[in-house]
Amino acid sequence: MLETYIGKIKNPIARDFVQNATTLVGILKPIVLDFARQSEKIFDLRDFVKEVEQGEDVFFVRFIHYFGDRKLGEEIATAHTDQSGFSLHLFESAQGLQCLTSQHRWINMPVSSSETVIIPSMQMQLRSKGKLKALCHRVIATPETLEVGRYSAVCFVQLKKTPK
Repeated sequence: MLETYIGKIKNPIARDFVQNATTLVGILKPIVLDFARQSEKIFDLRDFVKEVEQGEDVFFVRFIHYFGDRKLGEEIATAHTDQSGFSLHLFESAQGLQCLTSQHRWINMPVSSSETVIIPSMQMQLRSKGKLKALCHRVIATPETLEVGRYSAVCFVQLKKTPK
């Protein structure tokens, strides 16, 4: 949607940023569709790939800065489940991303420059009739992020036909 306004953006840096962010969604499409194919096959989600493909215009990438000046272990993103279909954590500048296990314990999620973490969200839980659970996750302050904070980039894949 934002790309429809690119011509009206006067600042060249802002315009380039919007164009690059829009391009990023297109680059992610093969990864998103591969995940959708695997999910459809493994969890018997009829026409899931088709629904994901039809929602390409509502995929979006959020660039997040979590501020520093925190205490060790303090939640800097409170525990939550995402409302979309699923989320791809494309970049995490530091450790601190955690998920809640079925035993109600918080564990660290892998953060790597060469891998992405894909998190099932509420729409996917609804779409799979509970076969897949929306993953409760949070971000906590670590020794590395206490003062300077941390950054992340997350792609949210929304499903147009599945309620939130």
